[in-house]
Amino acid sequence: MSKYTSEHFSHCKINPFTKGAMIDTYTSLKEVAAGSNMKQLDKVLRYIVSIYDESSPLVLQETNLATRKTQAAIIAGFDIINDEKFLSSIYSCENDNFLSLLMMYFSKFSKPKIWQMIIANEQLFEEYLARLMKPINSTTEDDDDAEDKPRKKAPTEKDELQALQIKSKLREEMLTIISSLEELHNKLFKIDLNLINKYKTTGISPETMAKAKKP
Repeated sequence: MSKYTSEHFSHCKINPFTKGAMIDTYTSLKEVAAGSNMKQLDKVLRYIVSIYDESSPLVLQETNLATRKTQAAIIAGFDIINDEKFLSSIYSCENDNFLSLLMMYFSKFSKPKIWQMIIANEQLFEEYLARLMKPINSTTEDDDDAEDKPRKKAPTEKDELQALQIKSKLREEMLTIISSLEELHNKLFKIDLNLINKYKTTGISPETMAKAKKP
């Protein structure tokens, strides 16, 4: 039995104690759950809302993350003992189907501006990295068949020095981006290190999933 009631979640966008199927009561969740084959989907949605809604009393009152997750599972209607194996895969964020569903929820309901900043910063980091990896002393030649076009000259010492300066600046900017991403991840994911690490290693995001859905 949960120590929380529907009243505790009255200020949340979505109330996990709502009667009936979540996607029927909150039709906006249909977009989040579209195509999902999550086991016990309705309970998983209640769990996500309970623990990740910005106004959730669990976020405000349960300082211990493990306790917060257990309370969210109880609110969602899971059997803590019989569903232990399934819940463990959710708690650790090792369940990829759960992670995909959660990312869709974040993109639609939880601080979308922060999420957009994460996507933008990750894209910028990749662009900087691609430029940083280019050799300084590489030469570029035109197509051999275009005999009327002169070949580009190898870079001079001055060119190489300028390239080094640019690379140094890029490294500084990339370190700044990494610091910004860590701060943004903490704000969005409520300092859930398992979730942060899983997100970083899988590359799952609403952006990538949206691209995958396109024909």
